[in-house]
Amino acid sequence: MSEPHLHLADTQCFVYYLLFAESVHL
Repeated sequence: MSEPHLHLADTQCFVYYLLFAESVHL
């Protein structure tokens, strides 16, 4: 999180992680 910018792959993984967490929560 030190870097101000994120790589495309990291961003996609983060988005997929959020979607997975939401689906599990629901």
